[in-house]
Amino acid sequence: MRRFLEKRLGVYPTESASFLKAAGLFLSVFFFFAIFRNYVDASFLKRYGPDSLPLMLCASGALAIGLFSFCRRLSLRFSDRTLLGIFFLLAGLLQVLFYVLAQRGLELVYPLLYQLLSLMDAFLLVYLWNLMQYIFDARQGKRLFRLLMAAQVLGSTLGSLVCSPLTDMLGIDALLLVAAAANGALALVMALPGHGAASRGALSNRAEKGDARFALVEVAAALGRYPIFRFLCVCAILPNLILPILTYQFGTVTAAAFADEQALLGFLGWFRAGLTGCVFLCITVFGRGYDAVSIRAIALAAPLNYAVAFGAMAAFFSLPAAAYAQFSSIFLQRSALGPLTKQLFSLLPRDIAAWSQVFIRGSLTQSASMFGALLLLALKQEISPRGLSYLALALALAWINETFRFRRRYHAGLRQVIAQDSLDFDRFVNVASGQTETASPHGPSMEPQDYPEEMLARLAELDLPELDPDTAQGLLESPDAATRAEAAASFALSRDMLAVGRLTELLDDVEAVRRAAVDTLARYGPDISPILEQALLATASQRAQEGLLEAMRLGHMGQADMTPFVCRRLQEAYEAIIAARALEAIPQAMTAELLRMALREKRREQLYLAFMALWVVQPDMRLVFASLGAGKSDAAAEYLENVLDPVLADRLVPLVDTLPEEEVIQRGRRALPLMRGQSPERVLHALSASDDPCLRLLAFCVIGEHAANPAFLSTTSAGLACADADVRQAALYARQRITAKEASMPPVIMLMQTLGRYPIFSGLGLKELRAVASISEHTVFSAGTVIAKAGETFAGIHLVTSGVIVAHDAAGQKRTEIASGGMFGVLDVFLDLPGSLDYLAQSDVEVYVINAAVFLEIMKLHPLIGVNLCRYFSERLYALDTESLDRAHNQL
Repeated sequence: MRRFLEKRLGVYPTESASFLKAAGLFLSVFFFFAIFRNYVDASFLKRYGPDSLPLMLCASGALAIGLFSFCRRLSLRFSDRTLLGIFFLLAGLLQVLFYVLAQRGLELVYPLLYQLLSLMDAFLLVYLWNLMQYIFDARQGKRLFRLLMAAQVLGSTLGSLVCSPLTDMLGIDALLLVAAAANGALALVMALPGHGAASRGALSNRAEKGDARFALVEVAAALGRYPIFRFLCVCAILPNLILPILTYQFGTVTAAAFADEQALLGFLGWFRAGLTGCVFLCITVFGRGYDAVSIRAIALAAPLNYAVAFGAMAAFFSLPAAAYAQFSSIFLQRSALGPLTKQLFSLLPRDIAAWSQVFIRGSLTQSASMFGALLLLALKQEISPRGLSYLALALALAWINETFRFRRRYHAGLRQVIAQDSLDFDRFVNVASGQTETASPHGPSMEPQDYPEEMLARLAELDLPELDPDTAQGLLESPDAATRAEAAASFALSRDMLAVGRLTELLDDVEAVRRAAVDTLARYGPDISPILEQALLATASQRAQEGLLEAMRLGHMGQADMTPFVCRRLQEAYEAIIAARALEAIPQAMTAELLRMALREKRREQLYLAFMALWVVQPDMRLVFASLGAGKSDAAAEYLENVLDPVLADRLVPLVDTLPEEEVIQRGRRALPLMRGQSPERVLHALSASDDPCLRLLAFCVIGEHAANPAFLSTTSAGLACADADVRQAALYARQRITAKEASMPPVIMLMQTLGRYPIFSGLGLKELRAVASISEHTVFSAGTVIAKAGETFAGIHLVTSGVIVAHDAAGQKRTEIASGGMFGVLDVFLDLPGSLDYLAQSDVEVYVINAAVFLEIMKLHPLIGVNLCRYFSERLYALDTESLDRAHNQL
């Protein structure tokens, strides 16, 4: 079953449970709803005829608008699941009541049944799919919503097929009791405790209910601002203006073609069964091809078909033409337009998503249906059923026009979703440079005075030194960093091409020199683009690569060919995933888990570099990458598929899409020449020769701890020749373990583990932890030693690993006690103020001391350390006085 779901239907193991429950719900609901629909249609049409349909549609539209207005109020208190349960229960009770009235010969019951049918149709369309919207994101929706439509279609098919046998067995009115019993059972299912996915949907619904109310002015603004919202409104209005005409024409033709109610019921049952059967086969057999078709292409299918269908109705007003129009419109609604609009709802910007689904699917759809019915009611006295085809054809052409507008602006709509709540970096740079007229149209608006002075100073015209190029070339080799920085900056004026190579080497220098090299290379402009492209491929330093990419972006080198570099980064990202999966075969242990963690970090780093490279040629790529960490990966994947070259998109999208790792690997192997063998030994051989010192270090530790195989001896020889001392130590550890000698784990590994347990470093990546470990000095204090005196500046951060330290104030009173796992001196790193307490070793104490000045320099190279400290200080402030902080927050 699992293999069938994954290979044939594209349902992955992580989502199969939620999908099967959702599919079962759709199958059950629409099986019994089809029985109820066929009963009502046949009973009503034979008693009141097709001429009464426009009036019925008007009444059902008005009732539906009132229902959704009431439901919006209820949604502030109840989840969609609860609302569905209440509705099923009420519908079942009404069906029992109407059965009793029908048995007593009350003819008025049939118009009431028609209204109940219409309300159920409208309500289920909104709230069942709302529930699915909370369970599955847009990318999952592209794969799964068509399958849920297939479950809906299968339920409708089976329900239509059993109508005639049930009628023969129980009588036609007994179908009402069957539908009532089913609704009662469904209400009970909705009342049961929700499974994980449904519960998550309910929570999402409750989280957003504060935004569920809206004003018409918001609707008008959204129509002009958001192309996806506008197209969804068009898909709610125009089809529902057309459908009353189609329903009226189909009813007119079929009522004339069949003499009695039983014959009409039989035709409707087999017609709808055949229709829904064809839709089901299309969705399930050819549905995987749907994933390969773009949204913009699918959007054209329904309006073009309506134009063809009503053209045929205008020319041949007959049962075959009416059957084709009805068949094709419902077919495309269920197999193409339905899944499309449901996916688009997941791509709406967050500020309108909370209220737009009920508004569009409910109020707007029903208003359009009511207006269409009123229009039909007014026109049918003057225009023949056949003549109405020309009006429907005009509406279909208007829909086609709106669809072409949507196709042109679809990229902009996706960009709005991605850019929401993101910093408008391009406008930031333009404003700071005084180029406010080129401000980009997305993101927050800021005035120049709102920008940090440091950014204004850097982005403004620099005071560049004037040096002779030959003199500056020599100064680039100076041991003094300030001299090298000044020499590098001077080439921004001379733009001596001989200096370009050396400037690219300085991108891995200290920050001041690196900054000068980046700004200078940017001022060379596009002429050096080929040189920088080659340098990108030649260097293994991530820091140098980031500097090259920044120089290319600031230098407006948008014509650069970034594909080779991007593909190399993507290949390394895929291989990191493959390597991490292979290492899962190693028993759970510290070093193996650390290595898997490092590989996950490498995947993120390579993806970051790929997006930074794409940012050089496509400005929106920074926003796309930022959106991945903001819960917008579905919109990001959709955007990438629509703007990138198809070959590049096939390689990049799986890494950002919501797919299981195994599927990511399989897609990567189809697109790139990736490693096929996944044995831990093969992976460890590769990682021990990596350019990344952190990966090499951890690979040798895993070899020594878990894979002490003589085949790794030659690998350790290369490690012993490495320039990195930690890597050499790890290689020696592995060699000693392989040769059965006594060996201990490299201290840096234990120190990284220790640092990760302190709150100021918890959550950091391995590279950041290793950087901090490299500047941590192990110190031992004997009992009674004064570690820090009041009035003196702290040496840095003190991390206590054993023993107890007590702090006394000037009066000798004990203020605090710091045991193993505690720390002090963190705040003093930033304040640079003398301490107010004396810190005394109460027992023999072991401490790691991190020098304040060096720590601040490390933070410049690893900004995540600073971000982590911000989180730590925020938590401490909140813990100090939650109530005061809440009051201050509310006043700001």
